[in-house]
Amino acid sequence: MSEVDSYTTVRAPLKNGEVVVSPNRRLPMLVSANKRLLQNDFRVGRSNASSIREESRAELLKLAAKYTRQYAPNITIPTSPETIFVSGHQPEFFHPGVWFKNFLLYGLAKKHNGISINLVIDNDECKSTSIPVPAGSLDNPKTVDVPFDPPGKALPFENRYWSETQTAKNFQVRVQETFSVGHSSDLLLDQIWPRILPEIEPSPGKKEASLKKTLGQSVAQARHQVEIANEIGNLEVPLSQICRGKGFQLFLSAILQSADHFHATYNAAIQKFRTENKIRSKTRPVPELVRNEQWIELPFWIWTGDSPERGPLYIRCESVEEDRCQIFLSDLDSIKLQLRSDALVDELSKLANDESNDGITIRPRALITTMFARLFLSDVFIHGIGGAKYDELTDEIIREFFKINPPQFLTATSTNWLPIEFTPPNTDEIASAKQQVREAIFHPEKSENESDEFVELANRKSKLLSDIPRKRNRKQWHSEISSVNQQLSELNSVERKKADSELNRLIDRLRISKILCSREYSILLHPVSLIQTLSEQVDKVLMNAD
Repeated sequence: MSEVDSYTTVRAPLKNGEVVVSPNRRLPMLVSANKRLLQNDFRVGRSNASSIREESRAELLKLAAKYTRQYAPNITIPTSPETIFVSGHQPEFFHPGVWFKNFLLYGLAKKHNGISINLVIDNDECKSTSIPVPAGSLDNPKTVDVPFDPPGKALPFENRYWSETQTAKNFQVRVQETFSVGHSSDLLLDQIWPRILPEIEPSPGKKEASLKKTLGQSVAQARHQVEIANEIGNLEVPLSQICRGKGFQLFLSAILQSADHFHATYNAAIQKFRTENKIRSKTRPVPELVRNEQWIELPFWIWTGDSPERGPLYIRCESVEEDRCQIFLSDLDSIKLQLRSDALVDELSKLANDESNDGITIRPRALITTMFARLFLSDVFIHGIGGAKYDELTDEIIREFFKINPPQFLTATSTNWLPIEFTPPNTDEIASAKQQVREAIFHPEKSENESDEFVELANRKSKLLSDIPRKRNRKQWHSEISSVNQQLSELNSVERKKADSELNRLIDRLRISKILCSREYSILLHPVSLIQTLSEQVDKVLMNAD
């Protein structure tokens, strides 16, 4: 048993204003347990974990301070932090449940004399450039997708630039015009979007790309500036910058040099996870890594400057001498790379920092990102709901590959609806209405109808039910009771219609509530008071966490 509570399946809270933080008690114990565990050394390829951790954390602190000061020069940075708290998310206009992590991240760092750093996960694909906005009326709402940039190729955020300026210039007005239910007078949109608009520079050429902000940088920095203006003083840094550091190259080289073992460990962990969670799908939680003749797939992405779409990374090794081999990396398409195993870290570092336009990029997939962050960057990592479930799989890989107990992580989210005066039906109301309809269909005799004809039929049904014949003699009995039921239902048609009407009303309200009471709407659509709400939610969590 660990020193803190073991993890259980965590679900997003259903009610407005509810918060989930797991484990939600004894957070100081979790912090101290992780720090003790991470002091233990173990082998990582040809290096020790302690040397990788020291290198990675130093790079993280330096890069995060430098990056954040580019757009927030006056931010206060702790000089001697005792603890590093890390979280991360894609640079999107996410919902308040994701934003809650940033507030908790900073609150924990303040409470534990630490430093809080949010990783901008810019190696993930930019899959959407619009946000859903509630439109219509309270009685008949709908959602309309409002774009802030035209759709394009599914590129990693670090390679996705603005396509043009006109869509972005129209975005704020279009949201205001579309947003017809739950609209406040002081939207976060009006604080965040004006920080983005002046810096949009579309479609840079290859030579100018490194000097321009990507779409993801614009989005994340504007949101972060609003946080800082409201005294939420996290540092931020794109994951792409961390992946260029020596610490990550040491970690990457260890996995490349143990490709067969890591491949087998990864797939065995997936199979165990599926068995324990009764999952039949071959793609959940993630697909297994494949073999293609001599090539082994590893959980990384690879691409080039000329072709910036992500492709799977494959590795093949050929022995040259007893203690040396040639390592070949490829996407099994256009990319072919040859590296020396005895100079692997140096060659990977050179590759990672190649600023030529056709350079090759290697980035971790989701499980490897959090594995690296939890083992080598942070003392405590904060997950959202989705990441936490998948990291049960990461825990198994850590145990089997590194032969250590994984550091524990926090799972955190909150549910905050748009300020709409609407009360959704609860499950008990709907269950009761369904039961009323069922009773009207199958037990119409329970109606309060007191007419002589109805009472006579009800008594007749009661008598038939008290004298059920044997199976071979039931045909006439069944015909008679069906006839009685039909007559009772016809006499009870008003009550039946009333029950049907009430059920349909509740079902329609449930449909409406899924639109009006969704926790998924972007923070842009929430009032500025959401900042105060999230801060107060974090204060309550920390107050009860000791």
